[in-house]
Amino acid sequence: NGYKVYWVDGSQVVAPHDKNIVAEVNAITNVKDIKFKGVKKRIKMIGEVLDKKYLKAVKSIAVSPRIIKKQKDLKIVYSSIHGTGITMVPPALAQLGFENVTIVQEQATPDGNFPTVIYPNPEEKEAMSLALKKAQEIDADLVIATDPDADRVGMGVKNPEGEWQLLNGNQAASLIIFYLLKAWKSAGKLTGNEFVCKTIVTTDLIDAMAEKAGVKCYNTLTGFKYIAQVIRELEGKQTFIGGGEESYGYLIGDKVRDKDAIASCAMIAELTAYAKHKGISLFDFLADMYKTFGFYYEGLISVTKKGKTGAEEIQQMMTDFRNNPPKTLAG
Repeated sequence: NGYKVYWVDGSQVVAPHDKNIVAEVNAITNVKDIKFKGVKKRIKMIGEVLDKKYLKAVKSIAVSPRIIKKQKDLKIVYSSIHGTGITMVPPALAQLGFENVTIVQEQATPDGNFPTVIYPNPEEKEAMSLALKKAQEIDADLVIATDPDADRVGMGVKNPEGEWQLLNGNQAASLIIFYLLKAWKSAGKLTGNEFVCKTIVTTDLIDAMAEKAGVKCYNTLTGFKYIAQVIRELEGKQTFIGGGEESYGYLIGDKVRDKDAIASCAMIAELTAYAKHKGISLFDFLADMYKTFGFYYEGLISVTKKGKTGAEEIQQMMTDFRNNPPKTLAG
């Protein structure tokens, strides 16, 4: 029951465009002012031509194609959780050279009723239970699942006890950046003019990794449109490596200007192949990251305030914080 508006570079609109759109909406005083009939000539259908261009762009972000070739039989389990990812993730993985991808067939048909899950969110273990079960059955190397509109991805790794566990958004984002910085350095692609980008609520581990690699890390407000804004402002001046946010949205390279689960699945598969090529598991690769930069631990607490009174309560809380900011935080 909503829509997103994108700007000329393919990123979501930011100020002043977002405010101007809202002003137009607020200017409507009567339902009769709303034009329900569309202008057909303004609607252009896009199809396979753009799909092919997109898949080519996804392939171009791979940093270690030779390693992928050596690990082409990497066992990957993928679920689209009844969403749109099924149209693009399997071809993207195949195009990179991964030949052993198992699809969770019970969730492969797009269906807005999401019959096999309570909530189609890869952040929820329940939504990924079928994929994890399949991974256990075939002794997979990696589990990945995309949300219904394929802009966020969840991933699972096998721990030393042989049990599958899901990585949270901060862990996955950090692991992606850890690999990218390592791979770019090995490929001789780091010139001192590269950057990564993340939102202010995303782990500071990424800042630490970027600093050690001599790469600038930009922190933005929450929302991928702000990451895209930084990419746009630095276009032609600095090179974007990758970025993300703790809510399971990641972006690799600047060819797309919004969080992209398809390209993220491709990169997660590549970094898993890299780990296997080095003779370690994905879990060990994660442990290596923590051994190098220190262990970061975080938890998320969601507080829900319902309805009109809830909205008013939130507004009051924000007003109080701004007028009386806390003198100390966690000691």
